[in-house]
Amino acid sequence: MARSIETALQELGTALRALTDCDPTLTDLLDRIDRGDTGIPSRWADKLEGAIGLHNQLRDVAPKLAAEQQRLQRRGDDYRDRLRASENTARQLTETVSNERQRLSDLQIHVAAYQDDIQEQEQTIRELRAQLRAARRQSATVSEGFATSPTHLNPNTAAGQGRPSSDSGFSEGSTSTEPGERTRHRLAESLFREAVADFHSGDFRKADASFTQVQSIIAHLPAALRSAFGATELAYYRAVCQAETSSDAAAETALSNFLQTHNRASDAQKALVEHLLARTNVKLGRVEQAAGHSCAAVGLWYDIDQASEHYLNAVALLSRIYALRGELANAAAVINQAPAERRDYVRNKYADLRPSTTSTAARQPPTTTTIRPPVAAHSAQTAAAARPHIILPTRPAGPAIRPVVPAPSSLGSVTTSSSVASRRRRQARQLPWLFRAALT
Repeated sequence: MARSIETALQELGTALRALTDCDPTLTDLLDRIDRGDTGIPSRWADKLEGAIGLHNQLRDVAPKLAAEQQRLQRRGDDYRDRLRASENTARQLTETVSNERQRLSDLQIHVAAYQDDIQEQEQTIRELRAQLRAARRQSATVSEGFATSPTHLNPNTAAGQGRPSSDSGFSEGSTSTEPGERTRHRLAESLFREAVADFHSGDFRKADASFTQVQSIIAHLPAALRSAFGATELAYYRAVCQAETSSDAAAETALSNFLQTHNRASDAQKALVEHLLARTNVKLGRVEQAAGHSCAAVGLWYDIDQASEHYLNAVALLSRIYALRGELANAAAVINQAPAERRDYVRNKYADLRPSTTSTAARQPPTTTTIRPPVAAHSAQTAAAARPHIILPTRPAGPAIRPVVPAPSSLGSVTTSSSVASRRRRQARQLPWLFRAALT
């Protein structure tokens, strides 16, 4: 290719030089033709023929140059495509190398931890061997004493009891660190950080599996190392993960257990758990019970941060619960407590939430306090003692479901209606006063 381009350029240069040489002659010839002089010298005729021949050569060379230019353009495009592909491949390889370096770094950290563990175990082995040698020497001394002096058989003496002295390192008060405890502690910390990151990214199933591993590891650590992990915080993460991944019944149990056993949880943790518990109870068909938890969540989030998304979600759920109970005026009043620009969000957030038709709890027959207590994972007395502001329901409820009591007396009906109204008033007391003033 390079040779053909060079040849074409040489021919073009030769033709141009010939034209340059012929230029004065051609100019004179044209002048004479214009004056009507037809007597053209033979030498000019020869030069004219030469010029015509050069013109034909140029005309022949021009297509070759155009074709060569197009071919070079195509090859240039091909080289550019290959260059882009090479750059993409190089970028991918760079990312792969970076990932492998990160993995190598992690492996080096684990190897260093294992090396520390091995060194600790080797040191423990050396100490145990030294203690064993001392114990054997002590045993030999005691044996010699038995053979030479019967007074050593007195059971009240340490030697008579067959126990080595404190010099052997086996005294009753001595304790040794279990090999690998620091390694397991570091592993638990690493898993906990990964689980928290998965939790905040919304991967609750993976986070719950990691939190379970952390609980399993720290259960075998001494108290001094377990204290680095907050039991309440770990229980909170697990309860929320189970609420997002488990069945409604399992979620209700996990969330209720958290509220009953972790009174020192932060207000934000309690507020979110109350909200999730209200949502779960709606799915289970326990709308009355959900209302108590939802009122508690709104009251807590109102004091924590009224501009947060959690607060708006709590308000949206409470509005939906009022709608499911048929209290449309109260549902609209709750929505109006949200900022005007967020009311559409609040109105639509839980618009599709309703009791699940496949829930076991939703299919249970309705009950009242005059017949028998509701069947639940925890009794009403236990829940009331742990959370005084939570009022457990006496029956599942829905927008189109009413409890059916066989042949009640008029006095019994009045008592039941009065208890329901009293319970709802107690639930509403957990709300901010602006909400209470807006409710009918």
